Amino acid sequence: MATLEIQAGRVRLRFSALERIGGLRKGAEVALEEIESVEVSSHPWREAKGVRVGTGFPGLVLLGTMLRKGKNDVVAVYGNAPILIIRLEESAPYHRWLITVPDAEIEAARLRAAMESARSSGSAPGATH
Repeated sequence: MATLEIQAGRVRLRFSALERIGGLRKGAEVALEEIESVEVSSHPWREAKGVRVGTGFPGLVLLGTMLRKGKNDVVAVYGNAPILIIRLEESAPYHRWLITVPDAEIEAARLRAAMESARSSGSAPGATH
């Protein structure tokens, strides 16, 4: 399962070795300041839109990049578990990240806290998950 790391003012989405093969990418990375919002959705397959580059079996797994008009999404979605949706600012290389994580609500709160800390102090905590 893909993991999120928050370190030195940046957020990294790391794909496992098998996800790299299936998703045709190693993950993604942005500055905390490039994150516009973080939310949780209990409808992962409604959120994924566009043409897939990577692996996809509806209802089971979606890995890689969803090509959309305008900007693309990075996806690592498994089953019907709630997903974390990270919306990025216009300056970011992608529009959104859609990710299945072990506890989406806790991960969303952790990411929001890191964003708030970065915006209020100009730097981010060195937390890693």
